[in-house]
Amino acid sequence: MKLQKLLAVLLALLLLAACGGPADPTAPPATPAQTPATADEPPTPADTPTQTEHPEATEAPGETEPPAETEDPTETVDPFAPPEVVVQASEGTEEIWTYSDHYNPSGLQASDSYGALLPYVGRVLQEQGYAILSVPLYGLCTPKGEVVTDGIYRDFRYSEGFLLLERQDEDGTLYTTLAAQDGSWVTEEQTYTYAGIQHDVAILQDGDGGLHCWNGRGEKIADFPADAFDPWLTDIFQEMGWAVLSAGGPFILGRVDDVVYAFTYNYNGQWGQEEPLWLYLDLGTQTVSDVPPAGMPETVEQASGGSSVDLPGGISGYPETDPFTGVTYYDSTNWDTMEIALYDENGTLLVENLASWSYFNSSRVMAGLATVPSAYTLETHPGWDLFDWASIDTGETVFRYRPKTPAD
Repeated sequence: MKLQKLLAVLLALLLLAACGGPADPTAPPATPAQTPATADEPPTPADTPTQTEHPEATEAPGETEPPAETEDPTETVDPFAPPEVVVQASEGTEEIWTYSDHYNPSGLQASDSYGALLPYVGRVLQEQGYAILSVPLYGLCTPKGEVVTDGIYRDFRYSEGFLLLERQDEDGTLYTTLAAQDGSWVTEEQTYTYAGIQHDVAILQDGDGGLHCWNGRGEKIADFPADAFDPWLTDIFQEMGWAVLSAGGPFILGRVDDVVYAFTYNYNGQWGQEEPLWLYLDLGTQTVSDVPPAGMPETVEQASGGSSVDLPGGISGYPETDPFTGVTYYDSTNWDTMEIALYDENGTLLVENLASWSYFNSSRVMAGLATVPSAYTLETHPGWDLFDWASIDTGETVFRYRPKTPAD
């Protein structure tokens, strides 16, 4: 009997398990099973559940969703990352310029409105020598692309805030213009030539060999007539440079306070002497002596030119300082392509190819603009480089001028 009762209990338990037990009130509600998609049938939006299909689902207490990723405000910028803009050579041929309100075809007029004065090739002449040479004549423009003068200047120079220009009349008379590099003051002298610029003093030489000095405000501060040098010199002053060092001088070499230093190996009627003669030009007394003033050094050293600088990224470049902004850039020549690229101090490429060095007695970067090769070429001299001015920041060409030629 007991055995029969035990069997009956076991049978009841088995039947109960087969039919399913009572629902657990704490269990989550069951969801319909999804039919997996086959390889031939890609899932449809109805087959792909989204969060809106389960609005009843909530986060468990104490659990939060991780915040969305945001940029780290302290993250540093990679200095070697390429810039947003790399200035390239001009491809267009349309002229980009207008006339300045102070335009003067015959020469520079003073104005405070230019901001900066930049050179451009305005005309190309052909001169007959051993060969027919194409000679550029330069004009001046502003960073806004405004022409201030036509191409009338044979040479130009920027140094220590001064702008020096040389032109010739049709009869061959030489005129030298000395000005502030922003054009705020201008003076022009007939038959004067450049002698030197030393520490904010510009020195011009007249046709007899006398020297005349101006300060950075355009004020004439001293005159040294030619006979002031008669006891020692028989030759006029020459521009200091590698091409004339063998000539032996005289040269203007430096300045300490109010004393300008000159030296020469050609003096007392003899050329190429072993020891140089030093002369001291006192701006205060406007006198010349071969003995330094009391307390002054006997000699000064020539300022050295810029040497190459090793930049990040294995780049070696020579410094070029913008005379208007004071920012220093670095040019590096690719000797395979002969292209000259411009970099910043971090080794970041800014300008793909600067215009040829042969034009400039100054930096090829001025007022935030760089010289880039122009699309123009000259039939009279194929391959002779011309240049446009382009913004280093935006890459936009702001000035392009088609030079006049003998054919025009």
